Amino acid sequence: MEKDNKIIIKSFQELTNKEVYELLKLRFEVFVMEQGCHYLDPDGTDCSSIHIFIKNDDESIAACTRLFPEEEKGVWHVGRVIATSRGKGVGKMIMDATAEAAKRQGASCLRLEGQVRVIGFYEKCGYKVCSEPFDEAGIPHVKMEMKL
Repeated sequence: MEKDNKIIIKSFQELTNKEVYELLKLRFEVFVMEQGCHYLDPDGTDCSSIHIFIKNDDESIAACTRLFPEEEKGVWHVGRVIATSRGKGVGKMIMDATAEAAKRQGASCLRLEGQVRVIGFYEKCGYKVCSEPFDEAGIPHVKMEMKL
């Protein structure tokens, strides 16, 4: 990861066709193929989400999230979190950028449903577990939140 790679923040309407394709392709590769979760990833929420991502030098996506408001005022949901490389700081970078984007939208709290195996990562990003583990597509998850 180059230090000068930019974090890109766009509404769905601002995404190029290629960016939509690359985001959906990456999410399919990770969530459906790698993790074996058989579900419809394009769930209709993408159209009302803010998409945060980092591109590699070859224009592939190094990390991504999506961000959308929940019903509760000031609460935003973070989802579809992916970092393609481990131990290089890309995951923390995308999570920090997502929190900043949420603050600009007036968020006071962020919530996510994280896989139990990566609780430590989310805790390093400032999130706290706020539920018992539950099954999501055959993978143990917990609800987590962070006050902004």
